[in-house]
Amino acid sequence: MDDKQTSHGMCADCEKEQNAVIDAIEKREKNMKTKKETHTPGPWTVAPPFDDRGALNIRTVDSPQWYIARITLSGGGGPAQHEANARLIAAAPRMAKALYRIAEVFGINDANLNDDQKEALREAAEAHDQAVRP
Repeated sequence: MDDKQTSHGMCADCEKEQNAVIDAIEKREKNMKTKKETHTPGPWTVAPPFDDRGALNIRTVDSPQWYIARITLSGGGGPAQHEANARLIAAAPRMAKALYRIAEVFGINDANLNDDQKEALREAAEAHDQAVRP
């Protein structure tokens, strides 16, 4: 064994990087369990059609009189693109919940996961964090 290889057969830099990733994921998992989401709880829905001002409203299902966001026809795109954007925004709470659940269920430290699967979980966890944290 040369001085750059660990007793596990992995190069020292690779093992160091792997341990740093595992530590970061474990810290994130711990934080996820203690932090509360600050966004308006879902489910959200798009209130069609475009209103009298040419906007689509994203509303909560429980309080349809209030809206979360408005998609207006200003700027580029067109009605179809604006409707697609509104649907994507309305799906955000479900997607955030699904990302959290995926990371929770599969856990990044599962020895049965390959590197691509771990990276996908890491990306899901980062996307969730970006969605729910200011």
